[in-house]
Amino acid sequence: MLASVWLGDCGRRGSANGTGDAPDGDSAGPRAADGWTRVGPGRGPGNDGSAGKPVRIGGGADQGVWLCVQRPGADASNEDATLDFDEEARLGIVVRSGGSWYTDLPAAVVDGRAVSGPVPLARLPGLVHIAWRLVESAEPSWRNRDRNPGWWAEMRYDELELPWDGFGVVDVDVRPARLRGVSWRGKSVGTMRVKASVELESVVLSTPGAESAGKGGVLDGVRRVTRLGGSGNAVVDAALGLANLPYIWGSAPVGGEGDWSSHQAELFVGADCADLVVAAWRISGLENESYTSVARLLDRHQASSIRIAEKRAGIYFAAAGAPIPFGPGGADAGSMIAWRFGPNLGKSHAAVLVEDRGPTGAANGLLDEWDLVLHTLWEPPVLEPLSEVLVLDPVAVVPRPDGG
Repeated sequence: MLASVWLGDCGRRGSANGTGDAPDGDSAGPRAADGWTRVGPGRGPGNDGSAGKPVRIGGGADQGVWLCVQRPGADASNEDATLDFDEEARLGIVVRSGGSWYTDLPAAVVDGRAVSGPVPLARLPGLVHIAWRLVESAEPSWRNRDRNPGWWAEMRYDELELPWDGFGVVDVDVRPARLRGVSWRGKSVGTMRVKASVELESVVLSTPGAESAGKGGVLDGVRRVTRLGGSGNAVVDAALGLANLPYIWGSAPVGGEGDWSSHQAELFVGADCADLVVAAWRISGLENESYTSVARLLDRHQASSIRIAEKRAGIYFAAAGAPIPFGPGGADAGSMIAWRFGPNLGKSHAAVLVEDRGPTGAANGLLDEWDLVLHTLWEPPVLEPLSEVLVLDPVAVVPRPDGG
């Protein structure tokens, strides 16, 4: 069975035109007062409401459940997936029980092993119910503390019922439930994590969910799907893939200082403003760039940065008195734009410059207050014009260091 269901809009900001993430359709099934049913630790074994039944999370040789991603032209596999903007994909459940494999996918690979002779899920003995849940940060922002044993914020996650009950295969949709989402060219972009449960007569088989949060909010084994942007600029597209994630003040690598690939941003857990920029640079190929603060990024790239002297009629001017161009040699898509900074690093802010727009919405080749940026500031990333960023006027632009 295949479900093609879109999650409903929750009044979020952050569309490609800076005015909101418009709904693509109505989702099916009952809703709570806020449009979503909260399920989390304590609702019942496995967070699925099937009180009284033992729960088996993950999979074993004799019995278990896996969540696989099927991409065009390839067998589904139980691995996280990063999708291009126009790449369609599906999520499918694979069950092992009584020595047989059950799935509605045409083919699947579990832990590197091809599933042989799968049987449709409807023929799974004792099948009672199939349920899906979005695993999403319980808060829009978190705050890591001073570097001490309590450095990591104790991030919590909610499990939110998705309107896919009964389906064994569904279309990928990365739209968040409660957190603000971002739409680009009419399509939701960013990161989502999802859990699936199969209720049998005597047991509930479940893929990992909210209970899997660990150090730094890393969700071990919870299936992740990320949809990148479709702007054609590698930095911008990578930045858009970080949408739907919470703001984390002082985001850091869970593997320790210098282990940048284990950074909360690159694990798609969350980021602060400077780390969102660095993650977009690194993911797009600039792997030698290390994470640090906005002020230190400006110091590091002082030679290539363009200082903003003033704004006149909405247009930003350089110290020499000329308007700053939007394009090669000036402020370009994928550049960092920075706001006031100084000894107090808490008064710094940064964003990724996304798209050239003039007062009419059309590109005008100038850095101005109508240009689009993506940034995160005590809430998940938002896509909006420079004029709507609620801090003072920007002070500098730093092109992507390698000019890419």
